[in-house]
Amino acid sequence: MSPPEARRVHRRRGLPSGRAVVGGFLVAAGAVGIFSAYQGASGARERSYVTANRDIAAGEHLSRSDLSVVPLDLPDELRRLAISSPDALVGTTALAPVLSGQLIWRSGVVKPDGSPQLAQISIPVHPANALGGRLLPGERVDVLLTSTAAGAPQVTTISSGAQVVRVDAGDRAVGSSGEMTLVLAVAPEELEPLAEAAAAGTVTVARVTGLGWSDDDTLSSSTGNG
Repeated sequence: MSPPEARRVHRRRGLPSGRAVVGGFLVAAGAVGIFSAYQGASGARERSYVTANRDIAAGEHLSRSDLSVVPLDLPDELRRLAISSPDALVGTTALAPVLSGQLIWRSGVVKPDGSPQLAQISIPVHPANALGGRLLPGERVDVLLTSTAAGAPQVTTISSGAQVVRVDAGDRAVGSSGEMTLVLAVAPEELEPLAEAAAAGTVTVARVTGLGWSDDDTLSSSTGNG
């Protein structure tokens, strides 16, 4: 007679202890908290910036219909170069081509002068002393005069923040002087110093466009004339 088959006893799995349940809950809650904090931090950094909603050519004046606003999280070094207010760009002039959907940077536009009390003057300048002639209407420039005093060169700023109205390349044929003509809008009191500078020494033109933007998308008063 064979011995009876041994009976197997299955041990019932116990439920997690209260301590384990609480621990698991805290881990899950911590993960949710970290995720929420990350989302909050990302949302806090996100800001709206202005883009072009069509292709814009250099020299075009911008209107509100040319602009769109999109939310972006830009790194700090780019946040201060972008523009968040489309109203700040209305009436500005594009200094370089802008593609549809591209961000519009502060250095890529120039604002029109708000002062009605400006006069225009043309001055001859050699392209080598005027950024190779690569200037556009609407850009801001400083005009400097280099002369000789007591045998030593002396540099004087004649006009600050003058606005370029027109650039005439003139006759670049062989044998010509190679000079170009700049038409500038300046304060009336700068007319005589500019005329004297053109006759007295070497005139140099320095671009200062884009240096007057402040953090609130406006131009500081230091860039304008008067």
